[in-house]
Amino acid sequence: MYLEEHAMTKPKQSVTERQQYWLDHIKAADASDGSLVEYAAAHDLKVKDLYQWKTMLSRRGLLAGRTGKRAFVSVAARPVSVSPTSCTITLRNGVRLQFAGALDAATLGQILSAAGALP
Repeated sequence: MYLEEHAMTKPKQSVTERQQYWLDHIKAADASDGSLVEYAAAHDLKVKDLYQWKTMLSRRGLLAGRTGKRAFVSVAARPVSVSPTSCTITLRNGVRLQFAGALDAATLGQILSAAGALP
């Protein structure tokens, strides 16, 4: 999943002994059932070092499925459905406003503005 699979799609990069050491630890940590924090504690490593090496090796393209390039991802928002509801506002002078129907922020703002304009 890491260097071996990634080498199929990219020309093989030379990996230093130190990089291979951290690649092996990151691979083992990802395969373990625990978190990076737990893995680091169990192997007498600093979790900060694991995170730094994981980031650095990912940016260099040495971890499969990760690249150093960042890209925008298209996201489509679904329209928010407005559920029918009712609203009653009683003013200090005893006037009561009632509204029934789809109530969203814009409609509620219009109702409150109208209520504030009443004598």
